Amino acid sequence: MIRILLNGACGRMGRGLRQMIADSPEWELAAAVDPFGSEEGVLHSFDECPDADVIIDFSNHASTIPMLEYAKAKKLPVMLATTGQTEEEKAAVNEFAKKIDWNRITVILGYAF
Repeated sequence: MIRILLNGACGRMGRGLRQMIADSPEWELAAAVDPFGSEEGVLHSFDECPDADVIIDFSNHASTIPMLEYAKAKKLPVMLATTGQTEEEKAAVNEFAKKIDWNRITVILGYAF
């Protein structure tokens, strides 16, 4: 069972992914996070999150840096599909990718063009 921390859980993609995770016998939603969301059961901070195996991020670009800091501290792989990052946020993604142990952590970027 793969425990997923879903960041951006209240957006269109986040709601779709929550349903896919709920329907999967192989996945478990460890935490649904959305700093800007207001749905029941959705956390507003990474500080509240239980253990997870991976982060899937479809959030607002403003949560990119806090999410990367959390991933680094917990040594979690990240699937980053958020768009609209500022130059500072893009630089943070690049720095995160340079400093991780590639034997343990993966960053997948999925930008829309």
